[in-house]
Amino acid sequence: MCGYSVVNEKLNKTTKVNWPKSFWVHVFEMCQREGLCLRMRADSYVFETAPDDGISFILESPSGFKSFYRDLNHCKQLDYWTNLHSQGRYIREAQDVDHSLSMHFLNNHNIDDKIRNFILKCRLQLLPCNSLLSLYYPDVHTKRCSNCNHPSETVSHILNGCGIFTRMYSDRHNRIVNMISNKISSKNLNCQVVTDKIIKPTMFGSDVEMFDFTHTRPDIVTIDNSSRSVIITEVAIPYDCFINQCFTTKYEKYTPLANAIASLGYNVQTVVLLIGSMGSVHNRFISGLRKNKIEKYEAKYLAKYCSISSMIGSFRIWKKRCQLLDA
Repeated sequence: MCGYSVVNEKLNKTTKVNWPKSFWVHVFEMCQREGLCLRMRADSYVFETAPDDGISFILESPSGFKSFYRDLNHCKQLDYWTNLHSQGRYIREAQDVDHSLSMHFLNNHNIDDKIRNFILKCRLQLLPCNSLLSLYYPDVHTKRCSNCNHPSETVSHILNGCGIFTRMYSDRHNRIVNMISNKISSKNLNCQVVTDKIIKPTMFGSDVEMFDFTHTRPDIVTIDNSSRSVIITEVAIPYDCFINQCFTTKYEKYTPLANAIASLGYNVQTVVLLIGSMGSVHNRFISGLRKNKIEKYEAKYLAKYCSISSMIGSFRIWKKRCQLLDA
């Protein structure tokens, strides 16, 4: 029999637990396979591991070692996928993404497996589009898009850039805008919530009919005349690897409108809400909804719902693309 000391923090006492010899043989074999050392120190065991940088780490607490070893392996897996040229593109380039919300579809059992498989293939750049097929079958396929004749049919082109699917892109976007708008309206009953309409100076007490710049039609504008505050909310469904650039572009797009409304005596905030076409949730999505007086738990639920909605919309686009090719 071999002893192992266990500390009961609540009772502040150490209890010695005896395990069969076969148990420790099994533990030693597992540690050897993983390149770990299990050493005896006094009447307890300590864990020792040496990562690739050659620095050894010794941990006495089993729970502390578990957390350390889990994080170590997570970093190794992350480095492995990040360094892959094609399949690592999503994890490498989709920065500023809340992965706890973006990966919710894997635990949602109400989602069809076909959609799960589709999204995983999209994120791993394994969708059988022409740019990929041309690598394996250069004598049969070309990179050119069969629907719009674009030079390269990639995943991003199918989900966000093909001219023949413009209406479906709009439908995917508008469904999410309507969900967010309805939730904002329910939380701001004393405010005027304007959805997808041209914003005019007359809404803020000015005699001028129109603003003298181009972008005056954000997705959602919440006007509170009692506190003289305005929240401009813009929603976008970019390709996930371009989500960083999209946030900056959308924010700057409505800066002139925000400044013009502010000059009329209103306190103006600009909120950009981004859901990737593959379902990635931008890490400022929740804080943006909170600014619109939506509770945190409701904001998380809505973010997950919008993520699934975007995935379903993208799956419909892919099915339509395949139907056109078959025809």
